[in-house]
Amino acid sequence: MAEPDADDAETRPRGRRARGEDTRRAIVEAARAEFLERGYGAASMRAVARRAGVDPALVRYWFPEGRAALFAATLTDTGIDPGRIAGSVAEGPLETMGTRLVAAILAAWERPDAQETMALLLRTIATDADVPAAIRDYLMREVFARVRASVPGPDADLRVNLAMSHVVGLMVARYLVRLEPLASAPAAQVVAEVGPVLQRYFTPDV
Repeated sequence: MAEPDADDAETRPRGRRARGEDTRRAIVEAARAEFLERGYGAASMRAVARRAGVDPALVRYWFPEGRAALFAATLTDTGIDPGRIAGSVAEGPLETMGTRLVAAILAAWERPDAQETMALLLRTIATDADVPAAIRDYLMREVFARVRASVPGPDADLRVNLAMSHVVGLMVARYLVRLEPLASAPAAQVVAEVGPVLQRYFTPDV
């Protein structure tokens, strides 16, 4: 499918941008600024298009899965979508969700092209006062909610939050602080150790 021409789009852009990755990069940069300023809940694809100076059709072309995929790109821009990972894990058996969640996260972030981006993301979360609110909103709507839908029990909200806090702590220790020997431990060993701990949150009665 060819990228739509600006003349054929719904609203004429303020100025033409180069086709291809230059357009995508401009959209991601505009989206990052929009999410930081307005938060995930208030930002819209059309507002991102205005900020990028492109037609809304171009935003939908590059991010057909919508706002969640666009926000994920602003976080990592490596093709890793936390919402999709959570959704895939949630579709499997509840009895193995803990292990599968850790395995899926490590499989995504162990990629060489994700390491620097992960470190930058975690540093930004820790140091930029505007970022945590936007990320919290995204995580609650697009990541935690997908896992929560598969977890039963009256206190499921708290247990899912505890599980996710464990995941965030693991990521900070392994990728940002690089706490040894955790940072150098084989992914399979980390999965074997952490998976059962998370599983306790998902199935506390088992």
